[in-house]
Amino acid sequence: MDKPHLKTVAALPLFDPEVGSVVAEPPGNQEGCWAGAPSALYDDSSGTFYLSYRIRTLLRDHGRAGRGGETRVAVSSNGTDFEIIWTASKEEFDALSIEKSCLMLTPEGRFRLYVSYSSAHDYRWRIDMLEADDPRDFDAAKRVSVLSPENTGTE
Repeated sequence: MDKPHLKTVAALPLFDPEVGSVVAEPPGNQEGCWAGAPSALYDDSSGTFYLSYRIRTLLRDHGRAGRGGETRVAVSSNGTDFEIIWTASKEEFDALSIEKSCLMLTPEGRFRLYVSYSSAHDYRWRIDMLEADDPRDFDAAKRVSVLSPENTGTE
């Protein structure tokens, strides 16, 4: 079955944080702690909302500790009450910091998660991809490099 684009870009109304809802709590109240950099996906075949986001903590030890320590995927049937179904730490990516991830559904119905992170080995940015039939089955150990300084000839 041919599916229309699952993600679109259009003009959105201005967001008023006073009437917004928090769907992912930050790991603490200190400055620099937040849950964010989301990617949202709605699977119309199952009526399920998926949310990918990162957990960020206060920078410590000149940026070697803290920062984006975890990437998560959560599900919801109503778009506001989410349950975390998968997480990976920056250590699982050998990363200094995990940044924004992007969750998508392939035309074949498989889930992909693209994870942007800074390598702990050379401090350079890269993007790796995880793929599974269900986001609960993502495995950071089986990730595939999509963009790296080595394969793009860039810094």
